[in-house]
Amino acid sequence: MKNILLLLSILIFASCDFFTSKTKQFDHQQFVENYYKAYEKEDIDFLRKYFIEDNIEWFGKNDPLTNDEVIERHFSKFNKEDFLETNIFNLEIISENNNFSIITFDLQYVKYIKKEDRKESDTQKQWMQITCDGKIVKIDIKDFAIKQKTHSNEEKIKSKYTDRVRQIKEMYKEVKSYSKDGKCKTINWEETDEFRPFDREVTECIYPDGYKRITLAFALWESYLTSEYYFVNDKLFFVYEVDEGYDEKNKTRIYFKENGEIEKILVDYGDGNSKVTDHKELDRVTNFNLRWLNIAERELNK
Repeated sequence: MKNILLLLSILIFASCDFFTSKTKQFDHQQFVENYYKAYEKEDIDFLRKYFIEDNIEWFGKNDPLTNDEVIERHFSKFNKEDFLETNIFNLEIISENNNFSIITFDLQYVKYIKKEDRKESDTQKQWMQITCDGKIVKIDIKDFAIKQKTHSNEEKIKSKYTDRVRQIKEMYKEVKSYSKDGKCKTINWEETDEFRPFDREVTECIYPDGYKRITLAFALWESYLTSEYYFVNDKLFFVYEVDEGYDEKNKTRIYFKENGEIEKILVDYGDGNSKVTDHKELDRVTNFNLRWLNIAERELNK
């Protein structure tokens, strides 16, 4: 492969006719792609063939650099950001004459985020000035340390915590942190059950990053129910319910998988949390909680 790239470079650099000939056209796209591929392969000798030896201008810098200084600057940035690969899009020739051409293009780079064990890509506008014999005399590459937000907080949490319950606890904290930023509406009504009216209140709050919470306050026959339902991108991920009677206070926590199935249910009937493992009890607790959510959503959607 190295020999093939070297042969391509020889062909590219052979003559100024690549810029001026009607039968031969200098392939700027291939030139730039080969240049960045050489960084991926860490082929310094091949990279040197892309530059004149000295006085290379770096856009935004006052003092010119040698070719090795430019290469070193690139490598230091790529290594700092765990640079993996590049793609070149939207290449344009800004100006062109018998001596040189100035091009601009979108450099899409992929990097590896070690702390979060994931890949991330971004795109930045780049510039080059190239002589008629295929030598870079001026270049611009921006600081890859400047990141754009390309991942939701939900995705970042999932990449950080593989355990689903830990993910949910972090998402729950995020919703709580947005308490002052929510857009909320509250509905009150009475609902008659076997000729007796019961007070009902439901509040829906919409938060940043796709989060939503529905809270209930329902009077029941023998107790009073308060319940919180947490959503991200309209998917229910957590329920916290308190059913308080005359002399008891029962708490239930339901953790949902991403596909809507039950991850874990914890109940506390006054003697501490215990995990529900019986399938019939799992269904009973889930159906009991979702029944009240269905009633609340019915009123919110009216």
